[in-house]
Amino acid sequence: MAFDKIDLSDLDIKPAPFAPALLLSQTSDARRQDSDRADGEWPRPEPIVTALPPVAGFAADLLPNRLRGYVFDVAERQQSPRDFVAVALLCGIAAVVGNQVRVSPKQHDDWTVVPNLWGVEIGPPSAMKSPAMRAALAPIYKLEDEMRDLWEQRCAAIAEDEALAELSAKAAKSKAAKAMKAGDREDARRLLKESQDDGEEPPPCPRLIVNDATVEKLGELLNENPNGLLLIRDELPGFLARMEDEDCQGERAFYLEAYNGDGSFTFDRIGRGAPNTSRPARSPSSAASSPPASSRWSEARSRAPAMTACSSASR
Repeated sequence: MAFDKIDLSDLDIKPAPFAPALLLSQTSDARRQDSDRADGEWPRPEPIVTALPPVAGFAADLLPNRLRGYVFDVAERQQSPRDFVAVALLCGIAAVVGNQVRVSPKQHDDWTVVPNLWGVEIGPPSAMKSPAMRAALAPIYKLEDEMRDLWEQRCAAIAEDEALAELSAKAAKSKAAKAMKAGDREDARRLLKESQDDGEEPPPCPRLIVNDATVEKLGELLNENPNGLLLIRDELPGFLARMEDEDCQGERAFYLEAYNGDGSFTFDRIGRGAPNTSRPARSPSSAASSPPASSRWSEARSRAPAMTACSSASR
């Protein structure tokens, strides 16, 4: 069909008068670029402009002498900025110190400050944020492993004591039965009373680090570990997305109230009693972004659980 035989008068179509010119212009530019490439000349590259504000340089002199060498060593081995290592390390130390040390800014006042730190590490992808954070916190992981080993040994010793107590109770019952047959009721009572041994309850597993926990479970862990915990989140966007969820308003309130580490937070749940977390303290440290177990709840109170957190995200 020839184009000159098409009648466009009945169609409500308004052709764009500049379309052919634009097409010719684009074709001409493409041919010119192909010609330049054929001659071995590429267009001059344009600088990549970022809208992010400049970041202040890392002041290494602010670190204590005993930490400065470690930060420099880890940063050099990981080939990462010293900032990432220093932030994670300081937050890890804050979690270990926890509630054992407090600062009283005023001499004649009861105002105390908990070393509760919140850290954020922000950087582009593949900036070695996560490796630097893991290397900086390696001593914290090792300390937790040693604590768990000691806990397992203690639990084994408690289990052995319970087994021995059962054997003693059986022997005492046998002696008490003989005393009853002999008509000595008081001696039988004494034997049974001496065999009674409540024993030692196995302690909760000591923890220093948590990664992904609900606030209810977090409150339980803080009650079991009143000195404090370290919350580590390798990717912050997931944590923030959860905080923005309408179903997680209670979690958001908990983290906000735990910011200073010197308040209290009570969980009231049906069938779980009313666990109270006294002074929940968190010190989050994060890489490329900011942010920070056992059975059912029982009513518990703790003196001042502190919490530190670590996470990472890319800008």
